[in-house]
Formats: sequence, C-alpha cells, structure tokens
Amino acid sequence: MFNEQLSHDIMKKEDICSMTASELEAFAETLGEESYRGGQIFQWLHKRGAIRFSDMTNLPADFRQKLAEAAEIRFLTPIKRIAAKDSEKLLFKTADGFFAESVRINRGYGAAVCVSSQSGCKMGCRFCASAKSGLSANLTAGEIAAQVYAFERVSTVIVMGMGEPFDNYGATTRFLDVINDKRGMGLGARHVTVSTCGLTDKIIEFAENRSQTNLAVSLHAPNDGVRRMIMPVAARYPMNRLLDACKRYSIMTGRRVTYEYVLIKDLNDGNEHARELALKLRGSLCHVNILKLNDAGNDYKPSDKNVEKRFVSVLERYGVPVTIRKSAGADINAACGQLRAAKL
Repeated sequence: MFNEQLSHDIMKKEDICSMTASELEAFAETLGEESYRGGQIFQWLHKRGAIRFSDMTNLPADFRQKLAEAAEIRFLTPIKRIAAKDSEKLLFKTADGFFAESVRINRGYGAAVCVSSQSGCKMGCRFCASAKSGLSANLTAGEIAAQVYAFERVSTVIVMGMGEPFDNYGATTRFLDVINDKRGMGLGARHVTVSTCGLTDKIIEFAENRSQTNLAVSLHAPNDGVRRMIMPVAARYPMNRLLDACKRYSIMTGRRVTYEYVLIKDLNDGNEHARELALKLRGSLCHVNILKLNDAGNDYKPSDKNVEKRFVSVLERYGVPVTIRKSAGADINAACGQLRAAKL
C-alpha cells in the first residue's frame, strides 16, 4: 500500500497554470534552470495563451522536455458557446470531467466577464440554480483564469458565477494574484469584484490581504428571519456578524461594500423591509444593487416595477446609495442566479 501511494505521488504532475509568477520562478530553479525562466513560462500561459509546452519557443528544448515530465497545463476546455445580443455564455469542462459556466456581458468600452469558482455550489440559496445539484468540485486558480482568457476585450472580472468564492478561498485569491500580475493579463485589482454570500471570517481575511479588490455581498434580506428562508448560510452567519464584518472591511480598506438584493414578490420587497434594511445600512460605506429575480426553476416570483421603485425610494430617503442593476443574459439562462453545472 505504501509503495502504491509513493508511486502515485511520484507520477503526480504540478499544475503550473495555478502557480503565481514567483512560484514558477522557484519551480524553474528546482528543474535546474535560472529563475527568470519561470517568468517566461508565466507569460506564455497568462499572456500569450500557450496550451502546450512546445509553444514556448524561447525556452530551451531540454527544459521544455523537463517541464512536460514534471508539470501539466490544466486549463479548462470550452465545449459549448451560446451567444445573445448583449451577452455570451460558455460551458467548460475540467480535466477531471466537471462542468462550469461563465458569461461575457457586452459593454461599449469592453466586457465584464462573470466567472465561476466552483462546479456547482453547496450554499443552498433557494433562488439560485447553481445550488440545485450541490457542489461537484472546487476549481483551481488556473481553471478560473481560463474562463477569463476564453473571452475577448475583457475590462472587468466578476467572481460571481457558480459557487461561493470564499468556500474556495485559496484558489480564488491565487487566481487574483495571477490576473493582477503585469507579466500576464495585468488586470488592476479595482477592476475585479469578488462576491460572497456572507462567510464573515473570510471577509476579514480578504480585507487584510486584498485591500483594493471590490467586495460584493449577497444580502437579499433585511433580517435573519427572512434571510434564513432563502439562504441557509444565514443560520451559520447571522446578519449582525455579517454587517459588522463588512463595516470592518470598509474601515480596513477605505472601500465600500456592494450589497446585492434580489427582490422576491411578497417575501422581501415590502416598504417595511426597505426601511429595516435602510436603518441597518445607513451611515456605512456601501452601495445597494437591486436585482431582478430571474427564473431558476423555483416557485418565487419577481416583484413588479412599481414595488421595485417604491423599495428604491425608501432607501434613497434614508440616504442609502442604491441602483437598479440592468439584467443581462436571461434569454440564454446566463443572468444572475441562472448558471448551473449542466451540459447545455
């Protein structure tokens, strides 16, 4: 048994797509090369789009052979593309046979890409399609990055697709290191938003280490009673703890928190809900995004336009910044809450 395990460990290859540039430099040294070769590998993977070691033509042939023996390129494989007027959705398959979806939202100056951090999700939010089949697998940093590289003219990245990013915290933050690095994509931290359903301990850790990356929190309720009806995670992370963590995030980073709030008919959309939410948020550094409820195969109904306007007016009356976010991608099941780990 010991020998079998040892053999497996020896045969296991390094996932270099998930390594940061500094880790690749150290890895190059372990293979007997100068550290700068690691930086060259990083550029090939994250700037030039190499998918084979043979593509890396400025590396010595014997080094490329060493790489092929010790490492592997584990990017995602796009297997299905669906396009609409204002959006585009890709279905990916991992090397281990799991599925993930990503969406490109077209804008005049570029594109916002919403990426998945997991295949499926275990958070169980009642209004979200990603949770229907539970969690299949965590994605690696390289697999998250591959979703961005599959689209053109990307100006903004949102980690708000399938999965809970903070439930896959290590890969998510490593992904941020990779796409922020100027030797690769070089996307500035302020052009990236990470969304969480409210894992408070990770919010604080995120504040300590990611001071310029935008934070969005899926709130969707003004109190624990309503929130627990639609978000099981609320039983573990009560709202007072969650909002305290978000306020600490703003104090530590000087940046506002975006609260996502999907309006659900007769559940969380009353004037009393708006007032309660406003009283809890006013005075804090925040912004509320009001979202349309999209069809995710449940019995919930979206609030009508008049209710939406009244809800917004209450928040504005209490001085809470608020925006009704335009929905995109619903015609191809690519809007908020509609992504899921299923073959298209």
